[in-house]
Amino acid sequence: MTIVVDPGHGGLDGGATGVLYGIGPVEKDINMAHALVLKNRLESLGAKVILTVSPDQDNSTKVEMNDRVQMARDNEADFFISLHCNSIAATSNGLEPSGTEIYYYENNSKLLADSILEKITSATGRDKRSVIYGNFYVTRDPVCPSMLVEMGFVSNPVEYDELCSPDSMYQTANAIADALIEYLAD
Repeated sequence: MTIVVDPGHGGLDGGATGVLYGIGPVEKDINMAHALVLKNRLESLGAKVILTVSPDQDNSTKVEMNDRVQMARDNEADFFISLHCNSIAATSNGLEPSGTEIYYYENNSKLLADSILEKITSATGRDKRSVIYGNFYVTRDPVCPSMLVEMGFVSNPVEYDELCSPDSMYQTANAIADALIEYLAD
């Protein structure tokens, strides 16, 4: 089984800055940390895992969406999971939005997205927002069950701290792995 894990943003694109406005880990760093733990967990189960962004990615270049999706196509991936952190404008109340939500495009991705959402929110205690149809390049074009996982809000101080913690990384990785195992068993 081949699983492409996409640590959202990366390289030149830092993503959302979070509550520390870029002084601490930004979205791309949090996404990468979660992706590396997920990669280790999935490989321990026997999967071949391909990261779309290298942990030592050059910060002067941008990782293009078409390159990420092409990796899934070239490697005939069975699943594509893009990891992200949600955010709201700095002028808004950062404590209000919280939780995990997952975007999918094809119907064959929705059942897995539902399971991943249930397992992540159960493991982390974060609010369960929803599974949402989303016409994003990374959900639409990989030609395998694909989803974009918004793990939590980096604009929410509590969730930012959680997302930066090793516990969160392991809980999220185990939840995604458990959902994949359950999905494949059905």
